[in-house]
Amino acid sequence: MKYYEPGEIKRLAPLAKLLDPKKFISDMVMCGEIELPTGDYGKDCSFLCHTSVAWMLLQIEKTPYFNAVKVCRGWCAGWEHSWLKFGEYYLDITLTQFEKEAPPLAIVRFDEGKDLYRPEVIMTPDEWIKAEAKKIGREYGHDKV
Repeated sequence: MKYYEPGEIKRLAPLAKLLDPKKFISDMVMCGEIELPTGDYGKDCSFLCHTSVAWMLLQIEKTPYFNAVKVCRGWCAGWEHSWLKFGEYYLDITLTQFEKEAPPLAIVRFDEGKDLYRPEVIMTPDEWIKAEAKKIGREYGHDKV
């Protein structure tokens, strides 16, 4: 699997700069999602793919990238997973939990990642946020959110 460096793709570089995996881990510690980081990024980001999507959207919320990305939900390496799509690239800051050789910010061309990623739903950030609000509302017994 080829992983692209943010600098390799000129139009991705500014977006990738906003999605700093070190800041992600730091923010997850600050909000209590990670109790004590191990220093092993793959272990530290385990089970945080859904949270990582929310975090990535917050990082780009007030930029033109917000309306340019899509949220993918589906399967990755046999596990339920969530990640972002920008143009022909997937951006994933939790892939390394499944693929040890993946960098903390994995950038994969979607056609090259078709054996790994299996998106079932692709939606805009606003659609994803509304779907999450409804899901959370149902979890707390609210029919309408």
